[in-house]
Amino acid sequence: MSLLSARTVEVLMAQLLVETRNLRTSSVDRDSPRRHAAIALLDQVVGGLFETIANVQTVHNSLCAINRLPPEVLCAIFSAVLAAPKDEHDEDPYFPDSYLDHRLYTLLAVCRLWMDAALNCPTLWANLIVYEASSREVLEHKLARTGVVPLRVSLYGGSRLWSCLAGVMPRIQCLHTIINPMLQEHLDLLDSPAPSLERLCLEVPTRGDFRSVLFQSQALHLQRLSLNRHAPWPSNRFPNLTHLYVRDWCGYGSQDLDHFLEFLQESPKLEEMILERAGYPGSTLESTSRSIEMPCLRSLILRECHSIIVSVVLERLQLLESATVQISRIRGFTTAWETISQLSPEAGFLQRSREPTALSIWVLDDRFSFKSSDSTRSVTVDIGFDFHPEDKDCRHLADMFIMRLLNVLSLGAVRDLTIHVDTLAPLQPELILFILLSTNAATNCTIGISQRQGRKFWRACLGSEKVVPLPCLQSLRFVGKFASSQKPWWAVGIAIGRAKRGYRLHGLQCSMVSPLTDPAIIHWNTDTLKIGGQRALDFMDNLRFEALDGNPLGPPCVEYWDGAV
Repeated sequence: MSLLSARTVEVLMAQLLVETRNLRTSSVDRDSPRRHAAIALLDQVVGGLFETIANVQTVHNSLCAINRLPPEVLCAIFSAVLAAPKDEHDEDPYFPDSYLDHRLYTLLAVCRLWMDAALNCPTLWANLIVYEASSREVLEHKLARTGVVPLRVSLYGGSRLWSCLAGVMPRIQCLHTIINPMLQEHLDLLDSPAPSLERLCLEVPTRGDFRSVLFQSQALHLQRLSLNRHAPWPSNRFPNLTHLYVRDWCGYGSQDLDHFLEFLQESPKLEEMILERAGYPGSTLESTSRSIEMPCLRSLILRECHSIIVSVVLERLQLLESATVQISRIRGFTTAWETISQLSPEAGFLQRSREPTALSIWVLDDRFSFKSSDSTRSVTVDIGFDFHPEDKDCRHLADMFIMRLLNVLSLGAVRDLTIHVDTLAPLQPELILFILLSTNAATNCTIGISQRQGRKFWRACLGSEKVVPLPCLQSLRFVGKFASSQKPWWAVGIAIGRAKRGYRLHGLQCSMVSPLTDPAIIHWNTDTLKIGGQRALDFMDNLRFEALDGNPLGPPCVEYWDGAV
């Protein structure tokens, strides 16, 4: 029906009102032609109104700024929508990339203008997701729209369609696939050259000795490689690899270790390596003697790995740059002490940072950490445990950790020292005193205070009557939750005691995290503050109290690639 003018709609409405009034006051049968004519007239008016509204909306939309944008700008906006991080509504444990299709089809459904722009933008169609229920016609239709742009492909089934990708393998930049070695279509895909491939996530459903040459060794631009139940060695080399994530790798002998180390040696640009549940079915394998230099490796994560893998990696890899090493829940060890014993003087990853100028130590309930650094590089080691600190076998683990640090690090050059102790496991103050005596050149020291290791513990460490620790100390800072019934006079007393013995501090600072004591203490006049009748600033140059919302002495936060491509 053509567009009705406002005058025509007004006349029809008046006629309809008269007719409706007559029908209500008369005894016309419900099935009479007159009543049907009135209904038809009403339908005509309603249809005309809807058509008029639609045309008005079209004119209105054409005047909006968003619809005056060139198609290229619209496509850039659409691409940003697809590239936006996932939220909780996008999570799908079975099809991680399915949210991309959902976002794209939502954009297509907004209006005709947006649909036309999206249909003619090849980059929007470059995310190809194949499921078991996918159709060949839809896949080919999407491929036709991609033109020559690089592709991102996720294969979650639909093996019968994988042959459609043979012609576009040179354009695939990112590939996530689940491989069944028993299906020829899967093997054919891995046997196709992929010269543009930069990211690969390869999963094998079941464990097995599946070895193959990937992409005819023509994936030289591969940078990120995530593997589940599959090891790329010994048949593959990726010289530009920067990130490696391997899950559930089950080796088959010391020769496999050699192949693994050869693979690392020929990956000189590797920056991050994560090994999760990697290990051997037996525990009698002899470790290799090969030593590998990793010039770019800055993050090494070992989670639930077998003890042999951990021992070989930590002993044989030499880290030339600043790096973080995280070890957690090692399999094959019967005691937590065996985990601590991996910190040995022969450990390759410690060779470049054995004489630090700055040292931070954390002794917590479920993790022990330290950061050793000098002017050019640093090594952060974070060891996580799956035990209760009050267990009998772990009662002296904190002591062993401190003794191991004293054994593997030369602390004579340390200038900045940070120690944070907060654990239920017993820790002897004498061992902390050994750390303080070994760092006799330290000029700055920060102490983390906890309710478990508080005033009494640190008095025993810092207030020794026989020897004054840290003789060169200039700045001392206490950080933590001070007991609600105590003001930090004991900390000031430590500084006064040092001054009386000839070791005056330049500054003392007490930082109270969420203080439970009277917050007015941070506003006290330190110039006139007296302890036991003695003016505090007669024994030190500066004294400061402050309150903090959060604890700045938290353990190291290890960030690493999660293996997603």
